[in-house]
Amino acid sequence: MRRLLTLLPAAAVAFAVAGAAQRQIEVDPPNDKDPVMITKVTVNGYEVQCHLLNPPGLPQFQPITPFEWGDDWLEKLDIQLFNRTDKAIAYGRLALRYPESKNGPTAPINVTNVDFGMVPPNDFLSNGQPFPHRPGEQPVSLESGKYLVIHAADYAEAIGRSRDAVKPGWVPTRIEIGAVEFFFDDGMRWGFHRYSVPDPEHPGRWIYQAQSYFPGRSNDNWPVPGYRWGQWTPVRPK
Repeated sequence: MRRLLTLLPAAAVAFAVAGAAQRQIEVDPPNDKDPVMITKVTVNGYEVQCHLLNPPGLPQFQPITPFEWGDDWLEKLDIQLFNRTDKAIAYGRLALRYPESKNGPTAPINVTNVDFGMVPPNDFLSNGQPFPHRPGEQPVSLESGKYLVIHAADYAEAIGRSRDAVKPGWVPTRIEIGAVEFFFDDGMRWGFHRYSVPDPEHPGRWIYQAQSYFPGRSNDNWPVPGYRWGQWTPVRPK
C-alpha cells in the first residue's frame, strides 16, 4: 500500500518528529530520450509528491507538495530509478541541489553528487587517462527495464560537507534532484542530454549520436514504466 507524505499540521508532526519543519523536493522534468527516469521519491518510506510524471489519464505531472519532517530528513531520503533503455547501466551520477544556498543572482548553488557503480574500463578522460576510482565504489549493473533504489544515507558524509559549506549545521528545507550522466556496460555514455560512444582511435574523445538517438524504443515505458506512448494499455516491463 502506498504511503503518501503530505503537509500535516505542524503541531501533530512536531510531536512525532523532533525539529519538524516544512520541506520540499522537486525532480527535474524528464525527456523521452532520457535513459533513466526517477519513478519514486520517499522520505522514511513515505512517498513524496515532487513533480514526477503521472500515468496517462492524470495531469502530466504530480504537484510539488511540501511536507513536515525533522532535521534528519535527507538521511531518510530514497530515490528509485528505472532504466528505460535496452542496455545495462554500469555507472550513474545524480545531483542533489540546494537552491537556498545560492547567495546572489550569479552565485553558484551547492550540490552533492550522488555516484553509483563504476565507469567501464574502456572509457577514458579527455587526457586519455582512465577514470579514477572512488573510495568504496562497488560495481553495479542496472539492467534494462529494472529498478535501482539510491539511499541518501549512503552519502551522508558528502551531504554533510555540502551543508556545512553553506553554514555549519545548516539544514536545507528544499532540494532539487536531477540526472547528470550515465555510462553503459558497453562504454556508451549519456550526458548533457546526448548519447556518445568512445572514439576507438582517440581515447578520451567521444563520437556523439544524433539528437534523436535512443538505445531502444523511446516510446516504451513512457510517460511511466509499463506504458507505451500512444498506446495506453499497460505494457509489462521486462
